[in-house]
Amino acid sequence: MSPKILIIDDEVLIAEDIKDMLNALKYKNIFLSHTKEDAINKINTWKPDVVLLDIRMEQEKDGIEIGTFLLRHHLMPFIYITAHSDISMIQDIVKTKPFAYLTKPINKNQLLTNISLALAYSQQKKITVKDGYNYLVIQHEDILYIQAESVYLTVVTKQKRHILRKSLKAISEELNDAAFIRTHKSFIVNSKHITNYTSTEVNLLNTYNIPISRTYYDFFKREITK
Repeated sequence: MSPKILIIDDEVLIAEDIKDMLNALKYKNIFLSHTKEDAINKINTWKPDVVLLDIRMEQEKDGIEIGTFLLRHHLMPFIYITAHSDISMIQDIVKTKPFAYLTKPINKNQLLTNISLALAYSQQKKITVKDGYNYLVIQHEDILYIQAESVYLTVVTKQKRHILRKSLKAISEELNDAAFIRTHKSFIVNSKHITNYTSTEVNLLNTYNIPISRTYYDFFKREITK
């Protein structure tokens, strides 16, 4: 299935030109949006794989506000496009963490390169966790283990711990990754980080000892030897 690309630009002809350019590059599943309100609606309902976003729309801050919305509420990477290289806006641009930044007129090779990289990024295995008002993207490979405590989960990564209000069953379904193995009613481990194990515990990175219950030992051993 062709990846979904959303072009957000209040200049209709420019948006159509970018669409034609993408069509020539064999991308077919493309939507256009010309206002902030319609763009946010399409992002929420259509859930594109990547967004091309004009910085200066009808209202000067519309593009930045859409970028901020994407940062806080969605995973998909977005690429700013603009005819202006205004130094005064750089600080606002950086805060929204775009995947890339392209200037008009759009160079076809640069567009292809950035779209390809953004789509590759969007297809990586990852989950999101809420951190204050923002959502953080965590790659599967960075997760060491997940522990359930009451109605909360602790997702332990190489860098820090994240607290989520979610069940272990729900996070397991979200991960949908055979590398993550249940060892206990309260623990899931990333098998890629296992150093060694016994019948009662598994060691991760020679640092973390995670219990293996009798209920899950046979299942764990079967999964780890696949």
